[in-house]
Amino acid sequence: MNSTGAGGKKGNGPDSGGKPLARRKRIEHLKAMVEKKTYRVKAKEVAEKMIEDAVRAIRSRHGSE
Repeated sequence: MNSTGAGGKKGNGPDSGGKPLARRKRIEHLKAMVEKKTYRVKAKEVAEKMIEDAVRAIRSRHGSE
């Protein structure tokens, strides 16, 4: 998987070169979905990201020994 910015979308993170309007719109959209109780967590994507992060952490520890 490629690294993504905040909100899970490329180009909206702190290193995106500045797209504050797009980020703000995404945040407002997500807030509305949460309030309406229509937001659904994508469990598979969350699990994949957790595994990626764990593997990366393990590799970085073993690489520094």
